Amino acid sequence: MTGGPTPTTLPLEVPHRWTQIRAERLTGLAMVIGAPDTGKSTLARFLYTRVAQAGRRPAYLDGDPGQSTLGPPTTITLAIAAQPGDPTFPPSGETRRYFIGNVSPRGHMLPLVIGARRLLDEALRLGAETVIYDTCGLVEKTQGGHNLKWALIELLRPRVVFALQKERELESLLLPLRLGSRTRVIDLMASHLVIPRDSATRRATR
Repeated sequence: MTGGPTPTTLPLEVPHRWTQIRAERLTGLAMVIGAPDTGKSTLARFLYTRVAQAGRRPAYLDGDPGQSTLGPPTTITLAIAAQPGDPTFPPSGETRRYFIGNVSPRGHMLPLVIGARRLLDEALRLGAETVIYDTCGLVEKTQGGHNLKWALIELLRPRVVFALQKERELESLLLPLRLGSRTRVIDLMASHLVIPRDSATRRATR
């Protein structure tokens, strides 16, 4: 299934700290986690572009069924660069989607986890050297956000997790990763360039 937003190569306005990330060294799966209005999707797109500019063939996994960057609401979407070194975004290569069935991951966490695994496998099959996974914004511990992210991390085994925090809302999730050696954690402050959106605005963009 193809289609979606019109491709563009316009530069992104990002915090200076992000420009110091050695994105050209990213291989395998890089997962971006954070609450809504932290700059998560902008960071994921920035990393995708930088990886492509380094001459690799990246893929972008849009894992938010509510505020999708690539696909229609209620789905998660994978898109891969048409060829190595192509920074066009949205990616102009092949596209795959997985139906979640709702715009919210609450009550649909199992399809979200299964879909992410299948799309990651498809990205590797299509030849992606790096997969940038923009996860959904559900991180509240009391609503199952930490359990969801931990299930994704355990199943997908990312090489690096980029954690965007406003304060320390992700620490109980990140601590086991910090103590281990399998996954590297890169801490970033939430972007000050983000304009917060209320629930009505979010619904209007679906």
